Amino acid sequence: MSQPPVVISPKTPISDALTMMRERRIRRLPVVDPAGRLIGIVSDKDLLHAEPSPATSLSIWEITYLLGRITVEQVMTRDVLTVGPDHPARGGSPDHGRSQDRGAGG
Repeated sequence: MSQPPVVISPKTPISDALTMMRERRIRRLPVVDPAGRLIGIVSDKDLLHAEPSPATSLSIWEITYLLGRITVEQVMTRDVLTVGPDHPARGGSPDHGRSQDRGAGG
């Protein structure tokens, strides 16, 4: 994890989030509220799944307009599994392998 971590606001448009991920070559961003508290995580896949199908009948202008209105908050995962700084990187959580929660690792 980078220090300080690269984070994003829930109000950020998904196009800006995707640009940030591509520029920094990262696949996931922690989403934090104005106080800096973790409220979710967004992945590149979350953002790409929010884009319209190639079979859409919308014009490019309509697509651009609509995508500009979708924010990270609308596509992020809210239930994030977290661990403390002293937790070993390998081994995961006590319920590792059984949980369907998606955290920073995947």
